[in-house]
Amino acid sequence: AERLTRFDSPSKVKETLRRLKSGETDFVIGTHRILGKDVEFKDLGLMILDEEQRFGVADKEKLKLVKPNVNVLSLSATPIPRTLYMTMVNVRDISVLDTPPADRIPVQTFVTEYSDALAADAIGRELSRGGQAFVVYNRVAGIDAFAERLRGVMPDVRFAVAHGQMNERLLEKTVSEFVAGGFDVLVASTIIENGIDMPRANTLIVVDADRLGLAQLYQLRGRVGRSNRLAYAYFTFDDGKVMSEAAYKRLEAVSRYTEFGSGFKIAMADLEIRGAGNILGREQHGHMEKVGYDMYCRLLEDEINRLEGKAVAARREVRMQIDFPAYLPETYVPDAQKRMALYSRIALVSGEEERAAMLAELSDLYGAPPTQAKNLLETALIKNLAADIGASTVYICGDDCRIVFEKALDIAPQAITVARADSNALLTM
Repeated sequence: AERLTRFDSPSKVKETLRRLKSGETDFVIGTHRILGKDVEFKDLGLMILDEEQRFGVADKEKLKLVKPNVNVLSLSATPIPRTLYMTMVNVRDISVLDTPPADRIPVQTFVTEYSDALAADAIGRELSRGGQAFVVYNRVAGIDAFAERLRGVMPDVRFAVAHGQMNERLLEKTVSEFVAGGFDVLVASTIIENGIDMPRANTLIVVDADRLGLAQLYQLRGRVGRSNRLAYAYFTFDDGKVMSEAAYKRLEAVSRYTEFGSGFKIAMADLEIRGAGNILGREQHGHMEKVGYDMYCRLLEDEINRLEGKAVAARREVRMQIDFPAYLPETYVPDAQKRMALYSRIALVSGEEERAAMLAELSDLYGAPPTQAKNLLETALIKNLAADIGASTVYICGDDCRIVFEKALDIAPQAITVARADSNALLTM
């Protein structure tokens, strides 16, 4: 076994690379250094990615080039939306571990405005019980000035600074001294997000938490509470700043999911906020919202079935011509995002039971559906039934109710019933 990191000496790295290429080394444990262009394997059979969410899209593109079809095991408390979605559509397998380590206590989580008084109070309480604290300030250009500012507020507290742009030796020495108890508070960038196990550090303050991703927030919270002592996490934001809707949702999610095993729920919330992205290419964010989540799922499922050699039924897009209102009024479903989600779900209604269930759900959530909403459900049902029999156009205009086919049917004649929400008109064929 060998180790490969940027902290190793050049001669050590050179020898490790030689042994990997020749096959003398059976396995190597390392950081992103393993993705270097000078790293070659004699016959790579298994790749294990711990903290998979730390590997960006470009990194994963490099991994594909290491060896085609290599077995990959990814480990993560918070899989990124793209990875999580790939498991949901059977592109990747997933196993979920929900059992926490013994004697652990869930971290008390607070989302609040930042102030030096809040930081002093939280740090003071932690030090009074013999513990240590993390302060995450993720702007390297100003991190030293911020640490000096905290020293001015708390002159008796021993502060240290750590970030990824520091000299490797100095960074290693600083963290080691903090672990040994040489400092009370570590002011750091998100470099502490993974791989830090310090049971004595049980208070975390994150400055400008609205700038960080949901998975980052969850991982940072995991740096405290790693013993049987109650831990505290403060996710703070500037009191004079107007947060974006996505930032608000991230902070709301991390404060809501505090119990053990919440990583999967956090990842699902991240998937809802960010979207699944383009899973087959380098682009992190896809355009799922353009076609709706459910339609996106259907299109992706069809493509996966084609790649697996399974038969995919061709569906014709049916054109609907109607003379009655069919939509979800804003007064009925005020939230635009929820309306979008409902439209994509209603578009998939293809049976009487599904229509009844959808009507019941709407009634339960928003009250009795107005005529326009009922018409929308009926129209969606008609459209999907017409698509099943190969129709191209459906007209429902006054007494003129017709189904048009562009080519002869290759199925036996059958009858379909079309019901309009604002009348009991029936159409048969």
